[in-house]
Amino acid sequence: DHVGCYVCDDVPGQFKWQDGPLTRAVREGEWVLFEDVDMAPPDVLSALRLLLDTGELSL
Repeated sequence: DHVGCYVCDDVPGQFKWQDGPLTRAVREGEWVLFEDVDMAPPDVLSALRLLLDTGELSL
């Protein structure tokens, strides 16, 4: 997943958040290149639009 996901922790039954490439890029101020973004579902485009307009990524 480009945003991130929860992964199993070393402790059985616990999970931790692992940033995906998009979240990591936003945190570190890096660039992200999307190919075929016009093919993305409307909810993804809406989230990207919000990110571009406000600089915030809503998880």
